[in-house]
Amino acid sequence: MPRYYYDDLEEACKLFIYGGCGGNTNNFVTIEECYGNCGKRTRFYLLNKYPYFEISIIIHNEDL
Repeated sequence: MPRYYYDDLEEACKLFIYGGCGGNTNNFVTIEECYGNCGKRTRFYLLNKYPYFEISIIIHNEDL
């Protein structure tokens, strides 16, 4: 049966075929359920990995 798991290295949910025996909690019926549970972890990881970022604003004004 098709299921989804979260791949930490690629920070994405991926499809796999579940045989129905054993397994772990990284096993979701829908891709939405997978991202709903694991996508939060990805956002938290990225915020911790890149806590500061720079925003540059470029304004073009022909009158100057």
